[in-house]
Amino acid sequence: MLSRTLKTATFLALVLPAYAHAGLMVDIGLTGQSVADGFDTLSSASDSNNASGSFGGLSVGTVDLSVTATGGAGFRDRGQISDDIADDFIFGTQSVFVTFGGLSRAQTYSFKLWSHDAGYAQSTFDIYANGTLTAGTFSPSTGSSGPITTASFNFVADSGDNVIELREVTQARGTDSAVILNAIEVSEVPAPATLALFGLGLVGLGWKKRKTG
Repeated sequence: MLSRTLKTATFLALVLPAYAHAGLMVDIGLTGQSVADGFDTLSSASDSNNASGSFGGLSVGTVDLSVTATGGAGFRDRGQISDDIADDFIFGTQSVFVTFGGLSRAQTYSFKLWSHDAGYAQSTFDIYANGTLTAGTFSPSTGSSGPITTASFNFVADSGDNVIELREVTQARGTDSAVILNAIEVSEVPAPATLALFGLGLVGLGWKKRKTG
């Protein structure tokens, strides 16, 4: 019995993290720039400080995503390092906004971002989710070799559009300093009740197998 219980616990440990991290992953760069393995990319846009696209990967179906930078802003491709996440990004001297359309209201989502510039130290920034300070203060990494800094947090989706804002706090090198965003990952966080039912189902399967064995 103990052996079977351990096997079930091991299976849960393997399956549940995979379930929690399934989602959409977007490398922030316009068409023609390098895209990291396993990531989607934004479609091309005429505006130098905005790009958008539609993506799957979440249970809600297709999600609309737009990325906009304010102040002195635009997209840049450093082309200086081998890591495709780090070599291109959007930047803004005031804020960078990531807007989602189509998320499930009241669903908890996990949000992860990458922020790195191969060339220069950049602005630190606070992170807001739908207007509420969620994480701060974040300092991006710099240099032609890693590691690339990341930040992760959870937020609960509102009805309508959901907006993540990276808002500048301090400048690292005068007015040329900017908030930068290289890539994002968004996934649904299972509710505790869902995990409990899933776990009970697996334990039940193990018990049935023991009985029939």
